[in-house]
Formats: sequence, C-alpha cells, structure tokens
Amino acid sequence: MTTVRATLEAAIPRLAEAGIDSPRLDAELLLAHVLAVTRGWLWAHPETAVSPPVAAHLDTLLARRLRREPLPYLLGTWEFYGREFVVSPAVLVPRPETELLVEAVLAWARTHDARRLADIGTGSGAIAVTLAAELPAAQVLAVDLSADALAVARENATRQGVGERITFRQGDLLTPVSAPQDAIVANLPYISDEELPTLMPEVRDHEPRLALAGGPDGLDLLRRLITAAPHTLRPHGLLALEIGHTQADAVVALLTGWDEVRVIDDYAGIRRHVIGLNREKR
Repeated sequence: MTTVRATLEAAIPRLAEAGIDSPRLDAELLLAHVLAVTRGWLWAHPETAVSPPVAAHLDTLLARRLRREPLPYLLGTWEFYGREFVVSPAVLVPRPETELLVEAVLAWARTHDARRLADIGTGSGAIAVTLAAELPAAQVLAVDLSADALAVARENATRQGVGERITFRQGDLLTPVSAPQDAIVANLPYISDEELPTLMPEVRDHEPRLALAGGPDGLDLLRRLITAAPHTLRPHGLLALEIGHTQADAVVALLTGWDEVRVIDDYAGIRRHVIGLNREKR
C-alpha cells in the first residue's frame, strides 16, 4: 500500500509530461478530492496510507486529466467570488477575470438602487447567483439557450440559497426578457472562428462549443445583444460585457451613442470588459 507522498510523487511527473501547467496543484487537488480532505491535510499527513480503491479512483481521474479534460469537471465544482459552484461539461468553467465584471456591476447597482438584473448566457449561473447573493433586494433573470446549462445554474442557485430570487428562462439572448431591466450583464461566446482551433485543449476539446463560438470575428452575439439592449434596459440602465482580448475597440465602437462607455482591464492588464449606460432618448 502506497502513501500520500508516494502517490503524489508518482502523479506529478505524469501530469507534467502531458503538458499540464500546474502538475503539483492538479495532483494535490485530485487526491484531496478522492480522499475528501483538504490540500492542507495532505501536507500534514504525507505518510498516511492510500488504499487500493482510492489509488484506483485517482488513477481514473488522472487518466482523464492526461487527456486534458478540465480539472474543474473532474472535481465537479469550482470557486467563483468566494463561493463553490457546481460545474459540468454543459457549462464553461467560471474564470477569475469574470469576477471583475461582477464587481463592476455590483458597484454600479449599489449606488443606483438597481433591483432588476439580467444575466444573459448564464451558463453555470456564476454571475447570476453572485449578483443575487450580494444584492439581497435584487431580482435576477438568468437566460441561456442551453437547457443543460440552466439545470446546472438552477442547482447552483439552490445550493447558494438564492433560488427564489432568480428566474431561469431558456431562449436566445433577450428574447425571453419582457420587463425593463436596471442592468444587463453578459459573458457571451466571443471566440472567433480563426481562434477556436488555437485554444488550449481543455477549452477547445472539452468546454461547450455553444458557449465559445462567436462567429467569424467573435462578435456575432455581442452585436445582436448591443442592438437589442436599449429596448430592454431602462433609461440610464447598465450594460456590462465580457469580451475577447482584442475586441475592446470594436465593442466600444458598437456602443456609439451610449453614455459613459468605458473599458475595464483584467488582472493581466488585458482590456477584458466594456460597460456603458443606456441613453435616455434614442
């Protein structure tokens, strides 16, 4: 029977040879998941025995990771804005840079008494659930074209105790939205046809294509949303968008006629988000 230390020492080189960027972290998270303990527990108990069933379970997960299946799908959950969200191949893995989009929406909502917010292309529900959790007076509408994604989002809303304040609707962009919204936030597919084949295998081969592909230049859905949004937002309502790393100028141009348009950088200094206010009269 092997130990925690020996199990990790065997797994880390295998992951490194497969091109995994963080082989030690991945090995520790997978073993901690199989043992139902924390990474800290692994560090504190390196000589603890690992039983054959546990080793076999870990080996199955390692084989999937070696095929570049995303780590969050193997773990079944991933953290976003300090909360644990269920994830599956039906949804994109929540990214840390999207937390900055949420922060921008929260800052605006708290100073403008925004109580009706729509998350378009909700996926796992990370944005919608976080907005509902952080804005106790808000009612959030979560829209997605994928029924499977909405099922994941509903589970996350229930797990986080905000299910009663989120309405889930299946449909295309703003089609299911009837009542005027104070804010619309969207992390829509924005990867261009040319860029799709160049993505990391975890994204290209495993995350849902429906949530990635944005058309020839990546802006197909963003164009449609920006065109439709003025009719759904209240006057001076907020539109907040996550965009691709080269798209800021194009998206700002699409928002000509909007008020207070600005670009927000992500943690790496990439122009990652664009926000603007609906003009009162059009």
